[in-house]
Amino acid sequence: MPASFYPVTNANLNDRDLARINKQFEEAQQVVVLNSSYQDTTKIHKIKQKFSEFEFDHKDKMFTYLRRKD
Repeated sequence: MPASFYPVTNANLNDRDLARINKQFEEAQQVVVLNSSYQDTTKIHKIKQKFSEFEFDHKDKMFTYLRRKD
């Protein structure tokens, strides 16, 4: 099980990419997103709902870290 992964920033996801990302969300305990793309990534319609399963953990200079809700 991966500890974290980086969601894509491309809103034009094909079915194969979407299936891979959904599987990563299901297995992840943590999601790591580049700060520069955080707002855009969390609003991608096809994966937006998956982010609701996570909550803010912390942020550093480059990344925002989300952890799975208990």
